[in-house]
Amino acid sequence: MAALTTRSAIIVLLGIVIIALAVSMGIMVFFLVTDFGSGGDPSGQTVPPAGPQATIASVRQQMQPTVTPLPARQIVSATGASGQSLPLTSISAGRGHTCGLNIQGSVVCWGYNDGGQASPPAGSFLSVAAGAGHTCGVALGGSVICWGDNEHGQSAAPAGAFSNVSASVDYTCGLRADGSVACWGVNDAGQAEAPTAGSFVAVSTGLYHACALAENGSIVCWGEDDDGQASPPAGPFTTVSSGDWHSCATRVDGSVVCWGFNDDGQTDSPSGAFGMVESGGGHSCGVRANGSIVCWGSDQEGQSTSGSGSFTSVSAGSGHTCGIREDGTVACWGRNFDGQASPPNISTSVETVAPSVSPVPATIPKLEPTAIGRQVHTPTPTLTPTPTRRPTPTLTPTPTRRPTP
Repeated sequence: MAALTTRSAIIVLLGIVIIALAVSMGIMVFFLVTDFGSGGDPSGQTVPPAGPQATIASVRQQMQPTVTPLPARQIVSATGASGQSLPLTSISAGRGHTCGLNIQGSVVCWGYNDGGQASPPAGSFLSVAAGAGHTCGVALGGSVICWGDNEHGQSAAPAGAFSNVSASVDYTCGLRADGSVACWGVNDAGQAEAPTAGSFVAVSTGLYHACALAENGSIVCWGEDDDGQASPPAGPFTTVSSGDWHSCATRVDGSVVCWGFNDDGQTDSPSGAFGMVESGGGHSCGVRANGSIVCWGSDQEGQSTSGSGSFTSVSAGSGHTCGIREDGTVACWGRNFDGQASPPNISTSVETVAPSVSPVPATIPKLEPTAIGRQVHTPTPTLTPTPTRRPTPTLTPTPTRRPTP
């Protein structure tokens, strides 16, 4: 019994010690919460409140995503002080992109740019031509500069002085300062077999054929001719333009005549006088003497539903069309999957804009108005020609019709 009493006393004593320790720990926790939980520490600095709410708040803050705004669509342009693009003097509609030349001689492009075809180099140009995956321009010194796809050598322009250039899908042709024509790139249908004789004032590339306007007003075409697109009628003519499977030209009296494939009426030209005509994919467009644009042929994507206003030039692409109004602003219509029909905002306040390119005297144009291919041509500069020419290979014309790329 005494042993039991002693053991009970020890147990009671241990219980008292445990209770005392628990009370002490509670007092310490109380002071800690009172001191730091209220937002203060011994140094007087503010710290985040403790407890579950503080933990949740800090986790939420860490989980808050950092949002980086997506960049706006990049449209390469030469801009004025207002941030708007300067008025354009010429325009060229390609397949998925469009390029133009502004009043300072800089190239402006917009639309599809997978191969850099809509990223022109800096510098002053006399003309520009948009193809499919590449673009070419005649620089101020007369050399041809191309950018974009060069898988088939379509962007590897030869040396020498040129007056204008025309870009197709995978080949390019240019008019030298001496009036001869040079072509480079794919030549599977003879489309890069430029004529070796004759003096020309304009050249225009189609899909697998090309046409050039001679000094005497006649038209010479070469390349694929399955649908008669390379068999022009007798002239004389003042302009010429080659489309995918057809070609069009304006006569001396301003009337338009077209030839080649006509599945959508692209060669059924309207009557009346025109200053220029352009052949596109399956449609054609022209600028009348009063400045209005008339289009005919395929209109599945609105490419023949012309814009309103008074225009100075027009360019027909594969599925879209663009024109320059008298004030230098641009209107485009038709296919716009890649932004090729969404031109940059053009400023019409240009009184204080000083052109950086001095006027260049013309030496080659013999017919008025200036012959037009896939772009509005600029008068030819006075240049020393480089008389290099590659020999023309003998090629058997390809008799099978090719799909449109």
